[in-house]
Amino acid sequence: MKRILLATILGMFTLGLAAAHAQVRANAIGAKVGLYFDGSKPMIGVNGEIPFTSELDFEPAAELVFGIQNTTLVILDANGRYSFNLQGSEVRPYVLGGLGVGVSFVTVNGTSKSDTDFRLNLGGGMVFNSRSLIQYWAGLKVFVLSKSSDVGLQGGVNFYL
Repeated sequence: MKRILLATILGMFTLGLAAAHAQVRANAIGAKVGLYFDGSKPMIGVNGEIPFTSELDFEPAAELVFGIQNTTLVILDANGRYSFNLQGSEVRPYVLGGLGVGVSFVTVNGTSKSDTDFRLNLGGGMVFNSRSLIQYWAGLKVFVLSKSSDVGLQGGVNFYL
């Protein structure tokens, strides 16, 4: 009888720790892919997630944009993300805003030059709650106040550390 009681208590404790761990907010790193609508330019990148509160995160990111002739475009973002934590929901909508910089490396006739473009990012999307340390997300990012404006459809996966 003592063994059954001990096994039951140990099982409940383990399940309780697993449930509590799923609720804990932690740093994350992940991969993302997307498409910028102006010229249908594909993108790959990495992003991080550093929580400040249960709703507010800092999201640094880096992207490599393809499909621009003779140009390598690297975008670095520093966004804040506010998530709407809906009780019992499998999705968590969010809005984001922040600053970014795009650096274009252009090569024409063997001559290389770079051009820097500062931008303001705005966007939103949703995180799909898998109740594990792996979370999938999708959203739109609009950048404005730059030499050019564009909308990007993005999605990815975050791995919580």
